[in-house]
Amino acid sequence: MLADLRFALRALRRAPGFVLAAVLCLGLGLGANTTVYSLVNALVFRPLPYGDSERLIAITHENPAQGQSRSDISLPAVLDVAERSRTLAAVAATDTRLVNLTGVDRPEALPAATVSGRYFEVLRVRPIVGRAFRAEESEGGGARVVVLGEQLWRERFGADPAVVGRAIALDGAPHTVVGVVPDAAGLSGDRERLFIPLAHDRDPSQRGWHSYDAVARLRPGVTVAAARAELQAIGARLATEFPDTDRGWGIDAVPLREQLVPGDVATVFAVMLGAVGFVLLIAAANVANLLLARTTGRARELAVRAALGAGRARVLRLVLLESVIVALMGGALGVLIAQGGVRAMRGAVPVAYPAWLVFDVDWRVMTYALVLSTVTGLLFGLVPALRATRRAVAPTLRASGRGSSAGAGARRLRDGLVVAELALSLVLLAGAGLMVKSMLRLQTVDPGFRPEGVLAARLRMGGERYDEKAARLALLTRAVERLSALPGVQAASATSSAPLSGSNSSSSFVVDGRDVPEGQKPNAETRAVLPGYFTTMGLPLLAGRDFTAAEAADSVARVVVVNETMAKRWWPGQDPIGRRVSIGGGGDDAPWMTVVGVTRDVRQRRLGRAAEEQLYLPFGGQARREMTLVVRTSGDAGALAPALRREVGALDAGLPFVNLDTMTAMVHQSLWLQRLYGVLFGAFAGAAVLLAVVGVYGVIAYAVAQRVRELGVRVALGARPRDVAGLMLRDGARLAGIGLGVGLVLALGMTRALGSALQGVSPSDPAVFGGVTALLGGAALAASWLPARRAARVDPIEALRAE
Repeated sequence: MLADLRFALRALRRAPGFVLAAVLCLGLGLGANTTVYSLVNALVFRPLPYGDSERLIAITHENPAQGQSRSDISLPAVLDVAERSRTLAAVAATDTRLVNLTGVDRPEALPAATVSGRYFEVLRVRPIVGRAFRAEESEGGGARVVVLGEQLWRERFGADPAVVGRAIALDGAPHTVVGVVPDAAGLSGDRERLFIPLAHDRDPSQRGWHSYDAVARLRPGVTVAAARAELQAIGARLATEFPDTDRGWGIDAVPLREQLVPGDVATVFAVMLGAVGFVLLIAAANVANLLLARTTGRARELAVRAALGAGRARVLRLVLLESVIVALMGGALGVLIAQGGVRAMRGAVPVAYPAWLVFDVDWRVMTYALVLSTVTGLLFGLVPALRATRRAVAPTLRASGRGSSAGAGARRLRDGLVVAELALSLVLLAGAGLMVKSMLRLQTVDPGFRPEGVLAARLRMGGERYDEKAARLALLTRAVERLSALPGVQAASATSSAPLSGSNSSSSFVVDGRDVPEGQKPNAETRAVLPGYFTTMGLPLLAGRDFTAAEAADSVARVVVVNETMAKRWWPGQDPIGRRVSIGGGGDDAPWMTVVGVTRDVRQRRLGRAAEEQLYLPFGGQARREMTLVVRTSGDAGALAPALRREVGALDAGLPFVNLDTMTAMVHQSLWLQRLYGVLFGAFAGAAVLLAVVGVYGVIAYAVAQRVRELGVRVALGARPRDVAGLMLRDGARLAGIGLGVGLVLALGMTRALGSALQGVSPSDPAVFGGVTALLGGAALAASWLPARRAARVDPIEALRAE
C-alpha cells in the first residue's frame, strides 16, 4: 500500500493541470457543502450546551380553535405543572425584558432574563464564579439579586471575580451580584446579558397572560411521549378548574431543540444541504470526466503494469488512491472555503441570535469534510478505475503510441455525466430564481405606512422614577413637544412598538353583541400610542378620528382605533364607529372600549405576513415602560439622531436608548433572512452553472480531440467549416436538451420544499422556470461553441499526417 501511495503521488505530480482542475472543482463543491453543514450542525446536530440536553423539554400552551400551537405559557400554569407532574424532575419559567444598568459612566439598556429559582438547575448550568439563585429568591417574591452573563462580566466589569457581592443599579434599584454564568444560559434570541429572579405569582388574573417560556428536565427513564401524555392530562384538569381563563387551552411538550429552532428555518437549511449536495455531485461529475480522459490516455501505461504482473485489484487500488488523494486535497481547500464562508455568514446576520447557537468549523464539521471527501473520491474514481482495469492487455499494447481512443461506452458515460450536471444545475437555478423573486416581491409589499423620513428611538423608562403612569406620560409628552419644535420635523409621537421592529404584543378580545365560544376568543395585535402617531407614521385614518390628549392620560382605555381587517371581519358592510370591543371579557376588569377610528392595515410582524386584526389604544390603557419615539422629518431621518439624543438627554440624562434607527432601515432589515436565502441559493446556483458549463466545454472539447482525424477527413472531402462546427454544436445542443428536460422534471418536484420560505411566488412560477431554462441552455450552447470553432479550423493535412 505504501509503495502504491508513493507511486500515486509521483503520478499526480506529473499531471499538475489535471490536479489543479480537479482540486478546484472539488474544493468548490466540498467548500459549499462544508459551509452549509456547519450551519445545519449548529442548528440540528451540535448538542445544546447543557448537561444531558437530550432530557430537556419545552412546555407550551396550545389552542387549536385559535390556531395557536407551541405558544407561550402562563406563569400560574407553569407552577401548577411543577406541583402536579410526576414525570418531570424540575420545571422552570423564563421571560425576557429590558433593564437599565444605571449608576455607571455609560448607562445601558440590557436584555435580561427573569428566571424562576430552579432555572439553572434544570439546564445544569454551572456558574463561572459565585452561585446560581436559590429557590427562596423566587418564592419570596423576587429578591434583589442578579446573576451576570459572561459577556457583560468581561465587558463592563473586567472579568473581576470580586464582582460577586458587589451591588449594581438596575432600573435605579440596587441588586447584589451573586454569580456569573456562561452566556449560553440564555435561551432566547435576545442574547440576555444578565439574569434576575422571577417572582412566583399565582394571581388568577395572570392565568390568561401567556408570556413565559417553560423548560423542564425529564426524570430518568421517562420518555417525551410519556411526559406529553401527563401534561395534556394536567392541562385538561386545569381547563376544568379555571374555565374562564384556561378553557380551550391545552399543555404540550416537545424536545427543547425543536422549540428553539423554528421549523421553517430548519427546513430551508435542510433544503440548502441538499442543494449543495447537487453542487458537489456536479463537481464530482466533472472530475469523473477528467479521470475518464486521464485513464484513457494512460491505457498503455496501465496495460504495461498488468503485463508485468500487477493484478486487477492492484491497478484498481492505484487509480482509486489517486482519486482519493485528489479528493482529500479538494477537501482541504473546501475547509478553508468553509471557514471563510462561516465568517461571512456570521457577518451577514444583522440580528442577535441565541448564545447557544455557535456557527463555526468544529471537529464535527471537520469529520464531515473528511468523510465526504473520502467517499467522494471513491465514488468519482470508481467507474474510471473499473473501466481502466477491464481493458484487454494485448490489444491495448498493440494500439498506436498515441494511446487508445475512448469507446462508445466511455462516450455515453461522459455524456450522461454532463446531462446530470445540467439537470442538477437547473434545479439549483430554479430554487435561486424563486428565492430572489420572492425577496424582490417582498420589497414591493406596501407595509401600510410611509417609512421614508421617519426616525424611531426605542427607550426604557426604568426605576422608581417612572413607576407611575403619569411620570411616563409626562416624559413622553415633553419629549414629543421638544422634538416637534426641531427644524424640519413635521410630526412626532410615541408607540409601544414600532412596526417590523420585532417587538410585538397581542391580546384576546370580545366584540359587543357577538357571542364567541368559551376558549375561542380571537386575538389582535395591540399597540399603545400617543396622539399624532398615525400622522407621524403616514398611516391614514379611513374613518373616525385620532386620540385626544385627555384620552391618552386616562388610566383606563375607553376608546380604541381598529384596523381595516378587523372592521371588515366584525362589522361587514356596517359603520364600525361607535361599536364596542373589550380586551379580555368586557367585565369590570376589562371595560368596554368605543371604536373612534379605523386605520389602514399595517404589516406589524413581517412584510410577508398578511395583516391581522389590530387594536390601537391610547397610552394610558397600556402605559408600558418600553416605548418608541417616532419622528417624521422632511430631510434625512438619520441625520436627526444626534438632536433626538440631545433633546431626550436634556429631560433625563440617565435614560439609555435600546435602539435608534430609521424606519426605512428597519423595513430593509426585516428582510434579512430572505436576502440571506437568496444570496446562498444564488451562490450555489452560480457555482453549479459554472461547473456545468465547464463540464459541457470539457466533453465537447474532448470529443473534438478524439475526432480530429475524422474531422480532417470530412474537411478533405469538402465539408465546410460551418458544417463541422454545426456537427459539434449539435452534440452540445443534444446534451443540453436532455439535461434541461430532466432538470425541469426534477425542479418542478423539488422546489415545492421551498414553499414555506417563499412569499407571493409559486414554487412552479413559469417566468422563473422559463428564464433559468433559457439562461442555462444559452450557457451550455456558448460552452459548446468554443470547441466547435476549434473543430471548424482543423487542418486536414495535419490531422491526416499520422495516418
